[in-house]
Amino acid sequence: MAVGQLLYERLAAIAPVCPPFGFVNPANFKDLPVWCFHGAMDSVIPVSDSVKMVRLLRSGGCNVKFTVYPDADQIVGPRRTPIRTL
Repeated sequence: MAVGQLLYERLAAIAPVCPPFGFVNPANFKDLPVWCFHGAMDSVIPVSDSVKMVRLLRSGGCNVKFTVYPDADQIVGPRRTPIRTL
């Protein structure tokens, strides 16, 4: 989300994958579609971080789709669960 937070005026949409939760200003993303992905078995960044971020964005009126892969761990990187949804 850090890049999205800095460049939100230049983006058409964002798709954070297993994002750590930090301060997010929902006003910055109100006009951007957001689709967040997270593996429920992630031992690096808890899925609860994405849940918090999604709730915050939605509370600010953002259009957020949230996909949790129940049997996936950290779904980014080599030898990880591929994202076939996109």
